[in-house]
Amino acid sequence: MHDLRQYEVVERIKKEGWTKAVLRDLERALAPAFAVGRMSLSSPIPPSGDWSTLNVRHLAEIKVTVSRWADGLDPPAETLPIVVELGV
Repeated sequence: MHDLRQYEVVERIKKEGWTKAVLRDLERALAPAFAVGRMSLSSPIPPSGDWSTLNVRHLAEIKVTVSRWADGLDPPAETLPIVVELGV
């Protein structure tokens, strides 16, 4: 899956500048995507024993996708503290 939201944010930056609203949209665009699904190579193993020792890999497959920065996302120095707060 290719997320185009970052490129939309780049276009907004060109029109509006680095406003707080644009930074909020940037935060949403850079948020990691989580996908949880069934085990693909083996059958799920029913949980047994104590929940604190349960291995999640036996129950589900979890994938995390993190977007890389789009071309044109070069925050100016004065916005860097705000961008860093976003967890970028």
